[in-house]
Amino acid sequence: SGYQLIITPDGEEPVRLVSSDAAGRRHAIATLVQLVRWRAGNDAARRVSPDGRLPACELPEILIEDAPRFATRGVMLDVSRDRVPTMRHLLETVDLLGALKFNHLQLYTEHTFAYPGHERAWEGCSPMTPDEIRRLDAYCSQRGIELAANQNCFGHLTRWLSLPAYADLAETHGSWMFDGVWPRSGPFSLCPTDDRSIGFVRDLLSRLRPCFTSPLINIGCDETFDIGYGRSRKACEREGRAAVYTAFVRRICDVVRELGARPMFWADIALSHPERMGDLPEDLVWLAWGYEPDAPFDRWCESVRSAGRPVWVC
Repeated sequence: SGYQLIITPDGEEPVRLVSSDAAGRRHAIATLVQLVRWRAGNDAARRVSPDGRLPACELPEILIEDAPRFATRGVMLDVSRDRVPTMRHLLETVDLLGALKFNHLQLYTEHTFAYPGHERAWEGCSPMTPDEIRRLDAYCSQRGIELAANQNCFGHLTRWLSLPAYADLAETHGSWMFDGVWPRSGPFSLCPTDDRSIGFVRDLLSRLRPCFTSPLINIGCDETFDIGYGRSRKACEREGRAAVYTAFVRRICDVVRELGARPMFWADIALSHPERMGDLPEDLVWLAWGYEPDAPFDRWCESVRSAGRPVWVC
């Protein structure tokens, strides 16, 4: 998806784009638009004529050679803990991402997809509907952006597990320690030793998957610190918390494969137990995330790659 943009204002061909694929051509056009906005001013550049022509302006003689450092350049928008954007805002965001040469997008979801049969979980939350996701997926595809499914399938399910219909799937309704430091109470994660939990996950993903053309599904599975504080306590004491965790993640991955997709997950819990890396599927994409500037991405990525697993920096 690299390209050359060659501008010779006095030449026979004032603007020439050279690329080997459609992605490179899109990126070259995005750069050309940025140059026009720089020379004509943002307001003028927005006044595109009905036939799609950019406003007239004097461009410099220039040669730009550009190619991405990372094959995948993505953004995740939180539409569960933050506001659910309108479709208009989402489409505008996709246009912006395309202009910035991003090619991957996820909408972080806990309960804000309108799952049929689960209305109590999303009512009043302005959920994304299946038709809206399909429309967004098509819009992304036209702009060279992959829209991947995202549904937290283990922790971060308080909204669901606080409702009577789902309460008995929770690991605990009691007290537990978040990250071993901060006391918490109430439901947070599915109980990994309850077979009904994987049935619940299968139901959600089977309804979500058909709305996306991308084969990737982000299954979440981050920050499951309540595991071992409730119904899975005995299993964790017998087998270890890491073993109980990885066993349930494997089962979720099996569901994703049944749906003809490939799983991704947040790697924080698994990275804290490197001795269990080999217990997780080889096709599982590890998402190594950190908020702080000193997050040890180099160490995390080396650890995952040394185990022969794919990893993305987040």
